[in-house]
Amino acid sequence: MRTDRASMCRVAGCLLLIAAVPAAVSAWLGREARGGAQAGQVTVGVAHQWSRVLWVDARPEEAFAVAHWPDAVNLTPANWDSQIDGLMERWEPGLRIVVYCDDSACGSSEAVAGRLRQEYGLPEVHVLTAGWAGLVGEGEP
Repeated sequence: MRTDRASMCRVAGCLLLIAAVPAAVSAWLGREARGGAQAGQVTVGVAHQWSRVLWVDARPEEAFAVAHWPDAVNLTPANWDSQIDGLMERWEPGLRIVVYCDDSACGSSEAVAGRLRQEYGLPEVHVLTAGWAGLVGEGEP
């Protein structure tokens, strides 16, 4: 009886391992395909490879007025109602939206991207993982 139980445990462990390996590989490959970012996020390098991008600056108006990525639209959670029309006038099907704020710790870009996906059903909305700091690090706009 003892041998049967140990044997069953070994078989169960092997089956779990066999199932876990493809799942881990699939998760890793999916992460690489997205540029190493979480779902809905994009790195600066990947975003610069896209040909059609609408950049959305989720930083406060004051920061946007000082500097922003060329042709970016300012859209903040605080001024959503007065700024959303400006974004929607520029958006068209097939255009990817990349939202950024100060850096990876800033939550404004996540909030703006989430509302664009949820309230407007826009499918290609991404958050820039490094934010404005990452864009500026790639070269002045």
